[in-house]
Amino acid sequence: MKRIPILILFSIFICICICCCGKKENYISGTEAAVSSGVTGSGMNVREPVSRSAIISTQTKPRLIIDNLGKKRKLNIGNVDTDNRETPLRLYNSASDYRQVVEDHFYYLRKGHDGYYTLYQDKGREQGSFKVDEGYSFSGCALYKDKFYVMLDDDNDDGNTQDIYDGIEEGMGKLAVVDFTEKKLNIIGNIPQNPNMSFYQDKIFFFTLADPAVLIMDMKGTVQKVISNPEKKAGDKDILVYEVMDGKIYYKRIRKGKETWFCRLDLETGEDVEVFRYKPGSGRASKGLDEVHMYIEKEGLEFIEEYETGEMMYSIPWGKNRMQKRLEKKVASYLSGNDKYILYLDEDYELYKCDRKTKKEALIQKLSFIEDESYFACTGQGVYIQETIGEHRLFYQDLSGKKTETIWDGEYIEEDWEDDLCGSS
Repeated sequence: MKRIPILILFSIFICICICCCGKKENYISGTEAAVSSGVTGSGMNVREPVSRSAIISTQTKPRLIIDNLGKKRKLNIGNVDTDNRETPLRLYNSASDYRQVVEDHFYYLRKGHDGYYTLYQDKGREQGSFKVDEGYSFSGCALYKDKFYVMLDDDNDDGNTQDIYDGIEEGMGKLAVVDFTEKKLNIIGNIPQNPNMSFYQDKIFFFTLADPAVLIMDMKGTVQKVISNPEKKAGDKDILVYEVMDGKIYYKRIRKGKETWFCRLDLETGEDVEVFRYKPGSGRASKGLDEVHMYIEKEGLEFIEEYETGEMMYSIPWGKNRMQKRLEKKVASYLSGNDKYILYLDEDYELYKCDRKTKKEALIQKLSFIEDESYFACTGQGVYIQETIGEHRLFYQDLSGKKTETIWDGEYIEEDWEDDLCGSS
């Protein structure tokens, strides 16, 4: 993910900075866009996710698009079910860094006494607790389908790596599922302690920095299938895998001429298709380009270009034949929005909303109450702002700008404070 200082410290993300495999998390001064996929934890009254965008029915045949430079480009997207996408399984420095949006609810975690952790929803609604036994340390977690999964470090591990497949060496940890009724963890397998992993179709997808590019493991951590890197073509500078969605792996080819090609590989048939290509920026505007990302959303394709001086967003609305600027200016960072608004921060750390249909912009709030690095997660009603250092306070800001609430006041158990500062919880 991209990091910018608090007064301009994603990728966040949806990146969310991206992790080294090219996923954006929108990490602004530590801030990040919400994780918009994933589902429930066992023992909680949370339904399966309501479809936000369902199946996008677009023209199955390629069509011509006028890109940002006025060139004709071919778009080959077909039909995409954007709800059928991966759920990232992330590593966290402390339990308080966990945040996830599921079915328009915000979930977060806090550590209590004697190794107990509590999962909360929205503005402090307790969902359940569990204990991490002595000998293990919390290292990551995710809500996926009807269960809450936790990654654990073995405190007695000597730190040696293990060959998980054909010379790929990784430090290993435990994967456990929470039993909220008994308030305990049931260890189910051994998996790499790596930030580049996701749940998809009851499998664990591990995105490597080597070849093969993707290891597909069962929930116990056994490698069942490998997917090799797409072959480099003449002019390719780099190839980055960044998302699994609707039975396909999406990746991008970074070209030497600064073009970016977005492609996808079918998990069943192996068919490799180019979705869209374009050259980010124009003239001087392309200088200082760090990264470019494509997102498939309800409203259409969205492209975020990250520069040293800020971010620019373009979109191709469904049914339209031209690539459009969302805003005429660069912003400090775009945040994950909702069906109605795109949210962003400007260089003065002011939070804005931009109406997706009318493009009308409005200031929500100047975030003067934020003192430390923070993550941002958006629901349909507002934005949750989680500090990542200091007191780890949690705030809620409604989208009208009229109401700011403190959800977590930063009170920490003294005996746990040093653990969190040291990166374990």
